[in-house]
Formats: sequence, structure tokens, C-alpha cells
Amino acid sequence: MESFSIEFAHIYIDEKNIRSHGMIPAVKDITISIGEKGLSYSLALLIDDYNPTRQKLNIDKYLSNLEHSNVMPDFVLFESELVKLKEPFFELINEGKAKRSYLSYISNKEGHIPCSLLISVWYFLRLGLLDYSYLNFYHQSKGKGFVGNELINVLQLKYKGVEKKAIDIISNSKFPDKQNQIQNVYVKNWRRGIVYD
Repeated sequence: MESFSIEFAHIYIDEKNIRSHGMIPAVKDITISIGEKGLSYSLALLIDDYNPTRQKLNIDKYLSNLEHSNVMPDFVLFESELVKLKEPFFELINEGKAKRSYLSYISNKEGHIPCSLLISVWYFLRLGLLDYSYLNFYHQSKGKGFVGNELINVLQLKYKGVEKKAIDIISNSKFPDKQNQIQNVYVKNWRRGIVYD
């Protein structure tokens, strides 16, 4: 287990040209600060292939660019892999209105899972509350742990609303205190790297 699992550059598989320069300085600042404290971290990248219908992204080229910028992710996972964890995830959610609402949504949408729920699964996975051993990672680094004691998520500001919904799901789980182990850093100008919050 690492001290921190750091997610950055949540991207979509149907995007051809991804401009995510803004997260690079933020990620570098965070990793330098963590390293100066003698703590460990791993970098995680989630590629959204669950909602898009076409692949335009050249994943290897994008990863090569990240590696050239010294922010190569240690773990790369497709979002569709998270769907495999739907049932074990729901076992960790307390009975009540929130759980019924999500189950009803999924039933009404013919099994389609909302983004906020997949984000919660992603958080629980990286915190070690769900088994990731049977997931198919696109890329895995040897010598780094996937699970972190705490999570840091470097994201575009536009994701703030859906991230809040994900935290609300966690607050209704059997591990509500885990929300205190999650920190979101929002980059206001994704192209220039102005950190908002």
C-alpha cells in the first residue's frame, strides 16, 4: 500500500486531441511535496470507455507524452472495468433512499451505471475496499502499489459536481469516514494549469 493514490487526467477514449497540460504542474507539485515528506505514492489514470461509442484516442501515444513529461501513470484502467464491481460495491452501501435511488436508476436505464457511482467504485477500489485482482489493467507498474491510504484526485473544475455526488455515496456507505481520506484538486484552466482548489 502506498501513502497516496493520485488520479490525474481523467480522459475519454473518443477524444483525439487531449489538452491536459494544466494537470502536469499540479501533479508534479503534489508528488514533490509527498516525496519531501518521505511518503510514497502511485499515479493512476482512468480512461472513460464506458459512455463513448468510438475510439479516437491513441492511448500509447498519450501515455508516451505523459512519460516524456515525467508523469507516467503507474496504473491505467478502463472505466468499463469498474462495472464488474457493481454488486460488491452495493454490498458496502447502507440500505436507504440513496441506494434505492441508484438501483432504480440502473434498472430504468437497462443496467447503465451513472458516472457518480462509477467514481465511488473507483475511490473504494483505490482505497482497498474492493478486490481489484481480477480487473484487466491496460498498464501496471511493477514495484508500485495500486492501493493508497489516501486519495488525491487532480481533475478539471467541470467535474466538481459529479465528484460531490460520489462523496455523498461514500457518506452513505459502511465506511463513511473514508470520505476524509479523499482530497480533490481542481484545475481551473486545464490548458495552462491554474489550480483552483
